[in-house]
Amino acid sequence: MSVRSRARLAMTQRAYLERFTPASVDASGDPTQSWSSLSTTPCRVLRNDEKPVLSEGNQRYVETFRVMVPDTTDVTTKDRVLKITDRASTPAKLFGETDNDGTTDIAITIDAIIPRHDAKVLVLRNEGSGLRAS
Repeated sequence: MSVRSRARLAMTQRAYLERFTPASVDASGDPTQSWSSLSTTPCRVLRNDEKPVLSEGNQRYVETFRVMVPDTTDVTTKDRVLKITDRASTPAKLFGETDNDGTTDIAITIDAIIPRHDAKVLVLRNEGSGLRAS
């Protein structure tokens, strides 16, 4: 079994990717926030780091997730992850609360893409939309 095949077998979750599509502009000339479905791809959430930061006198948490996807996945840092589910379509709770369909109440942007020989690793970051009790 090849290294690429072993990596693919480990991807037991699904990532729903979206791409920004500037369909029109608003009164100030900025593109409107419009996202279209890009793909549903196998993935595996590898790691979650959480670090406290002090912001405006309040302690917030910065969460970083690393998500492995196949190396052939069409994805850029301008895309975002709508949700991640398991094979039974049960949503994984990543950032904040999720709605019934597994979508989050905040956008999960792709901060970086780390190429590996057998896959790509997406770095997803939440800059702490909510406060935690300290």
